Amino acid sequence: MKKLLITGSLPDSIRQKLQSLGLDISHYGVNDLVEPDKFKAAIENSEIYVSGGYEEGKAEIIEAACNLKLIAFLGVDAGHFIDIKACTKKQIKVCNTPGANAISVAEFTFGLMLDAKRRVTLCANATMLKDQNPGYSYKTSQTLFGKTIGLIGFGRIAQHLAKMAINGFGAKVLYNTQSGPKLELEPAGAKYVSMDELVSQSDIISLHVPRHAGAMLAKEQFEKMKPGVTIVNTCAAENCDPVALLAHLKKDKEAYCAFDGFYEEVDEHNKSAIEELRKLFFSQFVVTPHVAWRTHESDLATLEMAVESISDAVAGKSPRNLLN
Repeated sequence: MKKLLITGSLPDSIRQKLQSLGLDISHYGVNDLVEPDKFKAAIENSEIYVSGGYEEGKAEIIEAACNLKLIAFLGVDAGHFIDIKACTKKQIKVCNTPGANAISVAEFTFGLMLDAKRRVTLCANATMLKDQNPGYSYKTSQTLFGKTIGLIGFGRIAQHLAKMAINGFGAKVLYNTQSGPKLELEPAGAKYVSMDELVSQSDIISLHVPRHAGAMLAKEQFEKMKPGVTIVNTCAAENCDPVALLAHLKKDKEAYCAFDGFYEEVDEHNKSAIEELRKLFFSQFVVTPHVAWRTHESDLATLEMAVESISDAVAGKSPRNLLN
């Protein structure tokens, strides 16, 4: 019987499907295997690994996995958690689940836009912690309806978001992507523009790019933004340069940020700026713990997609959504 290691959630319906494939299942929670030694021991004899936790499959972990043949990553950005080069070297297949959580992320992104424009978190803190928020003014709240929203990247998430913005809030949507205009994908009202046009015309700028794209918003882009611009980021915080962001927020007191996940890659160049950004929490910055993708529905959808790939592998077929 093939051994399968899975981390994260495991609903009964998914467990039953995996068992029907003749798999011997070892299940751990989201944070159970973040310690490398524990992860190494758990994965050592597994043939299939479903990555739904916060553990990192670095090269030494992959090397220790003697029997591993397939990794099914629950999400898109597998490269941040799994050393894909090390997997390729050992002939371990890696697949992901593209699009399974796109609606969940789009909804959460829109929630952050509303929070930023209507200052929902700030209002809550001003209500419950009045002594810490003596200078709060209702004048800082703005209507979202009819605003211009700029989307950097136009994949599945951004496309869902564009439809929500146009159909639900009468927004004007601009987008830019490195692959050029996607006319066949544009919902009515969305328009492809240059990066310069997007950052200079948008009331709200939302990032929808992979982590490895680097800092899409840096000093050059911030210098062209409208006063009082709102920056929303449900990607990696690193896709927005922290030094340039801090300078912009200090210069424009009406500017506001809403991030799902804070900076992880801290070095001598950006350490001071990141610490200063923490001091702006609530007054100009709201942050959530990178949970935009997680709902009961998206968990089930990603697991269902992973089961399809695993079923292919067990049947001797090439798994779907391969990354190597």
